[in-house]
Amino acid sequence: MKESPKKAIRKKFRDARNALPVNEIIAKSRKIAAELFRLPEYAAAKTILYYVSFGSEVNTHEMIKASLKAGKEVFVPITDIKNKCLHLSRISDPDAELAPSTFGILEPKRECLKPAEKKIIDLIVAPGIAFDRDFNRIGYGGGFYDSLFAETEARAVKAALCFEMQITEGIPAGLTDRKVDIIVTEKGSRRRS
Repeated sequence: MKESPKKAIRKKFRDARNALPVNEIIAKSRKIAAELFRLPEYAAAKTILYYVSFGSEVNTHEMIKASLKAGKEVFVPITDIKNKCLHLSRISDPDAELAPSTFGILEPKRECLKPAEKKIIDLIVAPGIAFDRDFNRIGYGGGFYDSLFAETEARAVKAALCFEMQITEGIPAGLTDRKVDIIVTEKGSRRRS
């Protein structure tokens, strides 16, 4: 059976990202953090939802700590596999409050849960495997962020973090796929007009 175009793109870019040396991921993640912190949308945001990075993703751990230090209210997602959605929890001390959970991703420990409504989020910092110049995104295939984007469409700015090598041409988008508003890489940021 032929592989779907999305699956093929997902594999190609995940493999390429996984091949990046750790020191390169760290260095580029710092540049991406600086670009994110320069955005007017970041400056204006009081409430930020960050993905908690794992593996070869753009590292968000230091960004989360810097945002807390800057007085932002920080939230992280909790994966609800059964209902195919994300729930949010506020965090104030990631080192103490987070532990490996679904897929090995750090999520708030049960005793540290501080549930939050999605409608209060100003800025969503989202992950992805590949993006195109039309702001389409390919994630991990579960549709979790597409659902979140749909629920927060009217209010939250959606900023995706990725390495420049994750930008490609013509990602196939379906009816439930949602675009991001801003793509931030180590080379700068692009915004949807």
